[in-house]
Amino acid sequence: MPRRSTFKILSGFDFTFQPSLDRDRILTLAQLGFIARYEVVHFLGPLGTGKSHLATALGVEAVKAGRSVHFCTLADLIGLLARAKREGRLAERIRFFCRPTLLIVDEIGYLPVVEGDGNLFFQLVNARYERGAMILTSNRGFAEWGEVFGDPVVATALLDRLLHHAVVIQIEGSSYRLRQHAELMPEHVRTKALITPPSPVPASRPRGRPPKNGPKPLGT
Repeated sequence: MPRRSTFKILSGFDFTFQPSLDRDRILTLAQLGFIARYEVVHFLGPLGTGKSHLATALGVEAVKAGRSVHFCTLADLIGLLARAKREGRLAERIRFFCRPTLLIVDEIGYLPVVEGDGNLFFQLVNARYERGAMILTSNRGFAEWGEVFGDPVVATALLDRLLHHAVVIQIEGSSYRLRQHAELMPEHVRTKALITPPSPVPASRPRGRPPKNGPKPLGT
């Protein structure tokens, strides 16, 4: 679960501050049906709008229900996978991240992914596809994932799997963390930054092991 010193729970989230959020939809997710269906929950929104809080809170609900949960940032996850690859233990490390019932990957898009390392995340996503639930948080719209991962082909292959069985929660609003100090923030920081809505994803193709040299463009 999270490296943070205090757990975030749903009862501690101020839904009145983020009117774009459907409270009932979040509470439905807390019933954990998405885990049984091996779905991927995406929380998209500007910095500080509560994405990590909600992802963590759902993870806490899963733990309380007896489910195994692993939480990490994308940067930490890719760092571990890259190290395992260098040490010849990539398959073993991917199996490790496939064991938890729920895998939460936080902060997608906050730090650039080193060229070539996006394929490591693809291999993990491919291994968990239709076998384990995930929660992802990102401050970048899906249309920007090619830039995030440094490779439009890898981004397309990722989204092909991550949006096939997905729940997308888009948060549009000001920083939740800074809500008590909003008057101290510069105007350009207070102004909400909208996230690009999901782009259409081509129809799914048969799945298999990821290509040795990385994913190929869809439709080839």
